[in-house]
Amino acid sequence: MKQLFAIIVMVLTLLSVSSVRHAIAQDNLVDSLESVLKRYEVEKRQDTSVVRLLGRIARHYRDRSPSRSMDYAQQSIALAIKLNDSIGLGYGLNNIGVNYESLGRYDLALENLHHALTIRERIGDKRGISNTLSNIGLVSMRQGKYQFALEMYSQSLAIKGLLADRAGTADSYNNIGRVYDKQGDYDRALEYFFKTLVIWQDLKDSSGQAYCFNNIAEVYLKQKESQRALEYCLRAVSIRKKTGENELYSFSLNNLGKIYRVLGRYNEALEALQTAIDVAENIGIVLHEQEAHSTMSEVYAAMGNDREALRSYKRSVALRDSVFSKENTQRVAELEARFMSTQKDKEIEELEHEQQLQSTRQNTLVLGIALLVALVVVVTIGYRQKLNANNEILRQQEILEHQSVEIEIINTQVQEQNLELSRSVEKINHLNINLEAQKFKAESLLLNVLPEAIAERLKAGEQTIVDSFPSATVLFADIVGFTQISAQITPEALVELLNRIFTTFDDLVRRHGVEKIKTIGDNYMVVGGVPKVTDDHCERIARLALAMLHAIESGSWRTDDEQGNHLRKQLSTLNTPLSIRIGIHTGPIVAGVLGTSKFSYDLWGDTVNTASRMESHGEANTIHVSEEVYRRLSLVNSHATLVSRHEQDFSPITNDLSTKGKFVFVERGELEIKGKGLMKTYFIVSESS
Repeated sequence: MKQLFAIIVMVLTLLSVSSVRHAIAQDNLVDSLESVLKRYEVEKRQDTSVVRLLGRIARHYRDRSPSRSMDYAQQSIALAIKLNDSIGLGYGLNNIGVNYESLGRYDLALENLHHALTIRERIGDKRGISNTLSNIGLVSMRQGKYQFALEMYSQSLAIKGLLADRAGTADSYNNIGRVYDKQGDYDRALEYFFKTLVIWQDLKDSSGQAYCFNNIAEVYLKQKESQRALEYCLRAVSIRKKTGENELYSFSLNNLGKIYRVLGRYNEALEALQTAIDVAENIGIVLHEQEAHSTMSEVYAAMGNDREALRSYKRSVALRDSVFSKENTQRVAELEARFMSTQKDKEIEELEHEQQLQSTRQNTLVLGIALLVALVVVVTIGYRQKLNANNEILRQQEILEHQSVEIEIINTQVQEQNLELSRSVEKINHLNINLEAQKFKAESLLLNVLPEAIAERLKAGEQTIVDSFPSATVLFADIVGFTQISAQITPEALVELLNRIFTTFDDLVRRHGVEKIKTIGDNYMVVGGVPKVTDDHCERIARLALAMLHAIESGSWRTDDEQGNHLRKQLSTLNTPLSIRIGIHTGPIVAGVLGTSKFSYDLWGDTVNTASRMESHGEANTIHVSEEVYRRLSLVNSHATLVSRHEQDFSPITNDLSTKGKFVFVERGELEIKGKGLMKTYFIVSESS
């Protein structure tokens, strides 16, 4: 009955693991397991079911309270040695190793994990071997031994594939992705993280998804895609707050603080980091607390608060020294050595005791066999009539044995079929993972070609995208004398020149909230109010034009690197300084997507043609605009003032572009515009406060 009760407890414990991701279910499970343990203590029970129970409780406390987990794991090891229970001993040593890893004691973590691996290999515990290999890989990664970590994770993944363990496969993918992340191979890291995410989403495992979200956020932050990093990190924080995984919650909060610091959202960064410190202090994770103080020091420094920055830095250094000091290292090592020595002495003592018991059993067995033989002889002589009955019993036993063999053969065939089915399912899962990764790459490429709003509409299934806009502003810009310049410098220098200027313009376009349409040769085209409708599109384009002129005049696109110095030497041979022409017109336009394979977002209408004419009829280092632009800025928004041409010398624009005031115009007068006839036009020369 006791054995049956122990089996029931173990089965219930295994079933409970499936709901461990939810905080309330986790707490209830731990309470239930501890109540069973108390009942065993009252009964003074000492068997392998108690070892399993202690190991399960230690496992559940690993992410919540490493100190309590360590205590339960050591109890399980002591009892496993006493009972000569190799399975329980391997499980307990694995728990101890993982806890030491959480505390930053990598030497003790590896010592316990290698001991666990030796035991599990000896008894053929495949699942246990896979888990321990994975944990060794984690510690090796922490130590910067990335190639060895990949080897450990790959061996673990192979075993999990044979066991058809999808959750374990997801963990291995995630671990391999983390190694590639550490090595700086961010594309491969994202590939494995998204493979992991597909499995966790299929298994509806929120905690596993949180791991993926956090790792993806870290990669995006390193790729300087801070907004994407923030989106995924917030998902991870939300899940881990609900599940109550405090160690992982403090880790995610640390990452959130780093992202907010990069984005310049310092108050939100300090709030996230303080919460991480509070959680880490509560559960005794000194490394997380130290990392949070270190990041907090950087935030205070960025805010100009040197006093608080220094205070946080000193706290970070103190915590780091408390973990890695020589005295602390020696003390923990001495305690560990003393503990292992005590346990080994107990193990030897128990093994000797077990050998004595086995010897006693063997002697008893020999005596029993001798008595049995004597009894058989007496029975055979006195009761020969029972011989036939005994022979019949033996024949029936042989029949049953044959039937058992046949059943075993059938069971083996069924197992082989199940294994083949599992392999087929795994192949389908791999195909789904590859499909998800290809979809991710395709969506990224689409966003690089088209405006985000247009890309979303194409993804939603729209076949033809054509929109009319009653009011928008178009800007054209080109380099003055580009044909002569291209004849005077090398092709490499020409490409470098265009790349640097247009990259500078691209940054200005993003800052002013308008949309770049395309470049053709040295011609650069921008639109305001499309595809996102804005009331101030004309003002945005005007300020962009002033910023573009300022960039060319100030030479902010130049750099002092090797290529920049070579380009500067090439340009010094030109007869005239580098200059651009800009033309602007405002009015209705039509916009849409061309093509079915190589997409292009373009504009049509008289407004586009007129803006092009403003640019081609303009002058060097000027912003040539139509009367419609002047009216919109002066009459609608009262943001313009007009001066006579002799009052403006068209000197290089040096006004503060961050100041929003009245635009200063110079009237050019009526001009014969090709295809348009006489038009009254103006120059925008500055923006005054």
